[in-house]
Amino acid sequence: MRIEVTCPKCGHKFWMDDYESKACPKCGFVVIGPKAKTSSSPCFITTACVEIAGLPDNCMELEAMRFLRDEYLSKSREGRKMIQEYYEIAPYIVEVINKNEKRKEIYGWIHEKIKNIVKLVEKDEFEEAVKRYRKMVSELERLTKNEGN
Repeated sequence: MRIEVTCPKCGHKFWMDDYESKACPKCGFVVIGPKAKTSSSPCFITTACVEIAGLPDNCMELEAMRFLRDEYLSKSREGRKMIQEYYEIAPYIVEVINKNEKRKEIYGWIHEKIKNIVKLVEKDEFEEAVKRYRKMVSELERLTKNEGN
C-alpha cells in the first residue's frame, strides 16, 4: 500500500510503499516503512546475504554497510542520489536472485565481495568501498535484468 511519509530528519513529505525502506529525496535519510521489518523477503542485498548465512541483524557486514550509507554517502548530494538509486533497484535484484535455484551460491559470492568491502570501510577507505559496491550492484543489475526477462 502506498503511504505518505514525513522524513524525520528534514520534514520532507514523499510517497512510498509501506513494506519498503526509501531514502528521502531531499536529504537522503532512509525512512523504513511500517511493514518493512515484517516483510518475508529481504529488500536489501547485504541483508539477503547475511540472512542466508544465518548472521544476525547487527553483524559486522550490516553494521559496516549501514555506516557507509549513513555516515558517508548520505553526507553528499551524489551519495544521496546513489542511495536513492540503490533503493530503486535492490528489491528487484533480490527478488530475481531469490527465484534462482542457485541463490545460496549467488549470495555466497556476494557475501565474499561484501566482506572485502567491509575491510575497506574498517580502514576508512570509503571511496574505494563505494566504488567496489557500486561495481558489484551494477554487475548484479545487469545479470538480473537478463535473468528476469
